[in-house]
Amino acid sequence: MTQTDARTNVQGWMRDHSNLLAVSFRSSGRIKHNVTKGESREHQILDTLSNLLPARTSVESNVVIVDAADAQSPKFDGALVDRTFWPRIFADNSTSVVMLDSVLAAIEVKSSLNKSELKDIFSKSSALRRMLALHRVPLVTAFAYECANANLS
Repeated sequence: MTQTDARTNVQGWMRDHSNLLAVSFRSSGRIKHNVTKGESREHQILDTLSNLLPARTSVESNVVIVDAADAQSPKFDGALVDRTFWPRIFADNSTSVVMLDSVLAAIEVKSSLNKSELKDIFSKSSALRRMLALHRVPLVTAFAYECANANLS
């Protein structure tokens, strides 16, 4: 395969998105306020997903997930939600509350993945798995820009 061919295949497109995220990560690194920097990086990931995923998948940010017994999850940075059959329960400019059975995946975004961040992700995942799902428990996934442990990256 020639260099030109590599840029036109799907893997090439995804690599381009990855490169754009890397540039955004470095640019947001200039922000001194850590919370604002983290929120910027969350939006970078969620905006990319929103642009790439099918229209029926809503990309929500700052998500609390509720089950049929009214149990609430911890807040996730984002979630992929199928709104075909379930509406949002609540939404304002910065927070969404959605039904568990509408969630395809709950998302955590980390600037740097380390042991304490991994424990946080596992804790949130465990809380979500304890909730009452009518059909299936959603996936929990994490995006990390950096990770010192090569076994995790």
